[in-house]
Amino acid sequence: MTGDDLLCALYKTLKCSYPKFYKMDGMCRLGFIAAELLLGSPRPDAEKDSGTAMVVFSQMGSYANDMRYQETIANDADFYPSPAIFVYTLPNIVTGEIAIRHGITGETSAYIVSPDSFKEAYELVCQTFTDKSVKRVLAMWCDYKSASAFRCVAAVISTTPDKTRFDIETIKNICDE
Repeated sequence: MTGDDLLCALYKTLKCSYPKFYKMDGMCRLGFIAAELLLGSPRPDAEKDSGTAMVVFSQMGSYANDMRYQETIANDADFYPSPAIFVYTLPNIVTGEIAIRHGITGETSAYIVSPDSFKEAYELVCQTFTDKSVKRVLAMWCDYKSASAFRCVAAVISTTPDKTRFDIETIKNICDE
């Protein structure tokens, strides 16, 4: 089973109702499924969520889709730049898809960083909490190089104290698993 098959199977198993899922690139599908698993399916009558922010980190960004788009413009004789593919050449599209699905109206950010940028990731998430309206952050490492090379680690970090400490060491432990 390829990554695309796995993500589509999870989508069906979770009984999501978001037809745009099938138009998304691999990175968006991966982030979307991670958000569904963490946040659950939104209620149709749910209010907009301005207290949640989202920070997505990636090393590859939209690389897989960039290569796919490149194929549509590489050959002068068969030049067809696809707008449907082009939109997913922006690594922050995953944040938009998740925000739309879950009604998140707080800050959304996407950063391209090296996989060992634990301190930078920690500081960026902490900086997000300087906005006093932010009560929780959906933080995610989302990389999709191909259907056989992908990884996503996600967590909801809250201002409400819980049993999990949020520090650089915790981030390292989660990402190294």
